[in-house]
Amino acid sequence: MECTDRSLLEGKVAWVTASARGLGRAIADRLARCGAAVVVHSRSDRTAAEFQEAPSTRHVAEEIEKLGVPVTTVFADVSKPEEVDKAISQIHEALGQIDI
Repeated sequence: MECTDRSLLEGKVAWVTASARGLGRAIADRLARCGAAVVVHSRSDRTAAEFQEAPSTRHVAEEIEKLGVPVTTVFADVSKPEEVDKAISQIHEALGQIDI
């Protein structure tokens, strides 16, 4: 299923956890195709490479950015509240309020 209306999520910020690979990456890509600004997230920049899905998490963000939407990358272990708080601050600074 393709998103046929890029304005559907225009102006929205989507933080997709574990989006450097697999299902998370597919969801981040789809949200971007629908116009959302996307936060690519993983525990480290090496996550995508460890699973042989991309050279790095930042590379995944660069690929999504080619779709013409704002993108930022955050690294955090979501089981650690202090890392989640830091990631939220980084997202707010880079893209604004998180909507999705």
